[in-house]
Amino acid sequence: MALPPPTNNNVALQQNADVMQAMQGGSNPMDDPQMQQTQQMLIQAMNQFGITPEQLKQLGQLAEMSIQDKQAYPLFLQKLRDFGMADAEKMQGEVDYQALAIFATAAKMV
Repeated sequence: MALPPPTNNNVALQQNADVMQAMQGGSNPMDDPQMQQTQQMLIQAMNQFGITPEQLKQLGQLAEMSIQDKQAYPLFLQKLRDFGMADAEKMQGEVDYQALAIFATAAKMV
């Protein structure tokens, strides 16, 4: 019997398994070339927007809070505006969980 073709779910599971194996083996995921490239892109974006690591960490904390409780989302949006990263008219309406996940993850990389 042939194995089913890989799906996005199978790929995600394999990536999770790879991360867990790396953590158990004592290697640092930040040593991975893809992680280093992503971190460099993050630093470039921070420089472009003039945001400090501390500000990104604040945004990451607010993003995590907003993921857990959408009532915190206006605080996240206000902080984005305070840091000059968002236009008030463009950042209204539904909670943007994708943006929240990006900020929550990026804050852990600095």
